[in-house]
Amino acid sequence: MLIERDRSLLLVDVQERLVPAMAEPAGMLANCALLLKSAARLGVPILASEQYPQGLGPTVAELRALLPEGAICAKTAFACTTDPEIQARLRAAGRAAIEEFRELSR
Repeated sequence: MLIERDRSLLLVDVQERLVPAMAEPAGMLANCALLLKSAARLGVPILASEQYPQGLGPTVAELRALLPEGAICAKTAFACTTDPEIQARLRAAGRAAIEEFRELSR
């Protein structure tokens, strides 16, 4: 995969109370871990969002351990890409775009 120089990886709301409700959570977590490890190895900046962490819990521990220090952005609005903190961090890193990966249903 060719990574553009203005791209980042954003892990979206993979939180303790949300993961059990997701389809095939074990496979999804394995795929997220692979993406995080790959992005780190390629030098792609990584951010993670947490939707209302006080109620939904933090990012699951196995993925949180793979995140760079300070990568987590808490939010209360649903959309990540319009969140002011996430946008500010992307601009500060000189990154304008977020790569979006969705697991295909089988």
